[in-house]
Amino acid sequence: MSFSNNIPQNSSIVGLSAHDDIDKVVDIWLLASASAHGFIDVSYWQQNVRAMKETYIPSAETWVCKTADDEISGFISLVDNCLASIFVHPDMQGKGIGVLLLAKAKQLRDELTLTVYEQNVNAVNFYKKHGFEVVKLQTDAGTGEQELVMTWKRDSAQGPSILLRDIPGSAP
Repeated sequence: MSFSNNIPQNSSIVGLSAHDDIDKVVDIWLLASASAHGFIDVSYWQQNVRAMKETYIPSAETWVCKTADDEISGFISLVDNCLASIFVHPDMQGKGIGVLLLAKAKQLRDELTLTVYEQNVNAVNFYKKHGFEVVKLQTDAGTGEQELVMTWKRDSAQGPSILLRDIPGSAP
């Protein structure tokens, strides 16, 4: 998978629509999970690929970020007001794609809840920077790792944190 360097200006956020997209989304999930969660054995993620592909992604409202050359660079999955997944391909991290995806989630919901591993400091700081607050510490049953429950609520006076009309394919 090769990506152009013109991200995110020429990217768009679109709904997940094709079976091929699910395979690409799960590939990104696996790569990004293994990369961001070095404190969890990679076999844990590998053992969950089938469930992601057959259960979790199909049952969620999933949006992908596509580059100008139609490559998927990241995705979000929402289940009700839960931001169940937000993952960006490791080669594309730090280019604003996560910000675009989070903005889409905030456009679609007035409040969001998520869980993030406490040791994933980069993600925790990203969410805090974008208005999420820690409300609870708990243990993830699947890994035994500590995770934070974080929430975000729209301030009715502020609206979305960035102007979505400036994101191609994301006009409110």
